[in-house]
Amino acid sequence: MKPKNILLTLKKKNEDNVTTLKQLYNTRYTYKRSVRGSRTEMQQLMMLLERDKYIHWHKVHESSRVVSDIFWTHPDSLKLLNAFSNVLLMDTMYKTNKYRLPLLEVVGVTSTGLTFSAAFVLMATECQNNFVWALQRLRGLFLRRDVYPTVIVRDRDLALMNVIEVVFPEACNLLCRFHINKNVKAKCKMLVHPREAWDVVMKAWATIVDCTDCEAFPKCVEKFESASLGWPIFLEYVQKTWIKPHKEKFVSAWTNKVMHMGNTTSNRYVVIYNVYLYVKDCFVD
Repeated sequence: MKPKNILLTLKKKNEDNVTTLKQLYNTRYTYKRSVRGSRTEMQQLMMLLERDKYIHWHKVHESSRVVSDIFWTHPDSLKLLNAFSNVLLMDTMYKTNKYRLPLLEVVGVTSTGLTFSAAFVLMATECQNNFVWALQRLRGLFLRRDVYPTVIVRDRDLALMNVIEVVFPEACNLLCRFHINKNVKAKCKMLVHPREAWDVVMKAWATIVDCTDCEAFPKCVEKFESASLGWPIFLEYVQKTWIKPHKEKFVSAWTNKVMHMGNTTSNRYVVIYNVYLYVKDCFVD
């Protein structure tokens, strides 16, 4: 349980209890140290992965011989991944551990629309080499050559995008609409004035994203350009960052040509808190 929930329970059982949150953190720290014993934090993590029969790999830096990346998945996740491999979603989480390592999460979708966690990777950095290693481990989990993902949805991380095209060349890459709309809206509020023009511009942008006909797409772009004509910096940003290089990855006219089962964003709600605690327990706070 979270320390704040423990504290609330203690106070509820005894109103005169004077325990503080700081004392709970100190107690938890002492308990973790006693459980870990003489093992290092990395040894504790490896021991727990082995004990609970997780499938896992780790990457060691050649010069320092220090573990830099860790990949793991549960055996049940392996079964689900091979049963429902059509669509995968990838996203990177930050500030989930005291070492500030990015956590790459790979998520799958069942035929009934349910979400399952396929794999997790703690990476030293978000460089291309780290992504290559992580996705190669992921590709190795597939038991048959004809069950590789056909669609992968992720945000606009250029390093990850390039690696996906190399490791999963058979997959169609889609960009997360949620992140795209969020970025365009933020730029709109920053560069477009007065405020009354925001709705007009964003409505014109929505017609581009939701356009279902490739032949009608140029007209949607023209309408957006007319609506944004008074703000050339904003218009240039949208054209150069999203429309020209990536329209095939998020506009309905192209994305509807592949079976993505309605998955156009990478921010599907995934309950990963228990997995996070599992790893966090290996690292003393």
